[in-house]
Amino acid sequence: MNISTLLFAAALATAPAEGLFEPGLVSDNGVFGFTLSPDGQHALWVQSGGARTRLVIVESRKVDGKWQAPTPVPFSATDGSRDIDPAFAPDGKSIIFQSNRPVPDRPQRKGFDIYSVALQDGRWGPAVHLGHEINGDDSESSGAISADGTIYFMKNGAEGKSDLWRSRRVDGKYTAPERLPEPVNSGPWRESNPYVAADQSYLLYFSDAPGGAGDVDLYISFNGKDGWSTPRNLGAPFNTAQAEFTPWVHGGRLYLARQVKQGERFIENIYSYPFDPERYRDTMPAAMQQAAATLLQDKLLHATSIAVVHRGQEFILHQGELETGKANPPTDATLYEIGSVSKTFAGLLLADAVVQGKASLNDPLQQYLPAAYPNLQSRGQAIRLQHLVTHTSGMPGMLPLKVNTLLKDFPRHATPARLNLAYANYGQRQFWQDLHSVSIKGPLGKDYAYSSAGTELVAHTLEKIHGVPYETQLAAFLAREAGMRDTRLRLPASEAQRLAPGYHSDNPVATTPMPQLPWGAAGNLKASMPDMAKYLRLQLSDHPAVLESHRPLVRFADDFSIAYFWNIGDSRQLGKHYVHHGGVPRAQSYAFIVPKYQLGVFIVTNQSGTGTAKSMEAALAPIFDAAEALEGQPK
Repeated sequence: MNISTLLFAAALATAPAEGLFEPGLVSDNGVFGFTLSPDGQHALWVQSGGARTRLVIVESRKVDGKWQAPTPVPFSATDGSRDIDPAFAPDGKSIIFQSNRPVPDRPQRKGFDIYSVALQDGRWGPAVHLGHEINGDDSESSGAISADGTIYFMKNGAEGKSDLWRSRRVDGKYTAPERLPEPVNSGPWRESNPYVAADQSYLLYFSDAPGGAGDVDLYISFNGKDGWSTPRNLGAPFNTAQAEFTPWVHGGRLYLARQVKQGERFIENIYSYPFDPERYRDTMPAAMQQAAATLLQDKLLHATSIAVVHRGQEFILHQGELETGKANPPTDATLYEIGSVSKTFAGLLLADAVVQGKASLNDPLQQYLPAAYPNLQSRGQAIRLQHLVTHTSGMPGMLPLKVNTLLKDFPRHATPARLNLAYANYGQRQFWQDLHSVSIKGPLGKDYAYSSAGTELVAHTLEKIHGVPYETQLAAFLAREAGMRDTRLRLPASEAQRLAPGYHSDNPVATTPMPQLPWGAAGNLKASMPDMAKYLRLQLSDHPAVLESHRPLVRFADDFSIAYFWNIGDSRQLGKHYVHHGGVPRAQSYAFIVPKYQLGVFIVTNQSGTGTAKSMEAALAPIFDAAEALEGQPK
């Protein structure tokens, strides 16, 4: 037994056996760059001998269902130059490959250039250099060609690392290469070895980005109306602790080279596995479209916007018209009133103060108040901060107290105007006066009684803790921790036109915004959808304040607890999740944080009625179903 046979046997013993393609005949421990003709009867690949000093393209044809012994292609270099990475054109009438053979009018060129070879009646034509627009003094390699002749390939980018480029065929000639944008080419990482679908609907390539299984992994990106999608790692069985490269798709299978270094030698073979690219297409955008379409079937609803963060990817959708018949759809610049979702922001800031040791949930509220309020106790127990953030303080829903009566008739068309009247000239001084008239009933810390007045007290408490107005500290925290700079409690006159118009109940006439509350923490935030996507991303992170704000504080039922204003649900589909509804007279919203699926959802519509929340809940089903279906699939 000779040394090459021993090496082959040893490599097979350590390499994954599953998927190994034609061991001995094709996979002989020194091959890569496999390509198949459209009819599957003609294959080419590169013989490396486990090194890079001599690289030769060989071919094999299938006869009676069996691959024949490979032979060098007639256009292979005979002067010691290296030829690599053959790729059939989708029509099977030609291939492209790369070679560092001498270029007659560029004697200084030492790298690889791209060549084409025609195939007619089973016979190869001469190798044709594709010109100096697509080819430069840097190496161009690992090419793949689409049906319209566009060539995707690797060459070094400005940072000196390999990136993916493409050159279009125009009037029979190739144009200057264009670098593919992010997210395909990313940061300091290498991208190379592209395979492109015939219709350019998707792209496979390798990258050494962190989080992979081995040295380099294979990724897929889809080409859509908004550009290339965020790449997804193909996962097992395609990616292993070894290096995977030179992908090729044919007949529902993915062919790839897998490499491991042993001493000074590369052990590299061809593997083949069943492959369906659609398995990797993120169905979340389609689910969002379905959710929006479902919601807007409600005849009272005019428009909706949805932000989703799912497994690190961000999606934003706008549908409908902000005002019927005016062709003014919401955009990323639109500001929405997010209502009581604002409370989760106040909870987050208090959680941050607790994490920093500047406050404790056990602190009595009285120690932060500007005067004595002996009425803010029950059965000898003082209201504490935990009671405020869990809605177990016994505080009324709103101050002034008359607003609670007004809201009992919420659908009435006069309600927005009556709210405006109730809060006209109502500031913090009036709030402190009204707080003396509050009567606390029932045991503290047990019974759930939703209180916006309690949230306003949390904002005041934060001002006492930090010595800074709540509005100022909220803006600073959001900018610093989440990059959010388009979320605010009050709008300057110059920004007023960005605020979405809205409708109350079944009134076809647009109504006025939510009146300003004394601090605004209970329901006055306005935000753009890109900023809400950033908020979802923050809520899905391991930020210490976020983790504290999600800590269950009171349990009311097996499937219902509460944290820092977040309602905590538990269901078969979503598992443990955090949810908050927001409602003002002319807009309603929902925020969901679902750690099980690394999913955050914010949905908003510029209408507010008694059935709006129920309609939004029902509309979200496709998004949750999509997240469930995608669970377990590679990221």
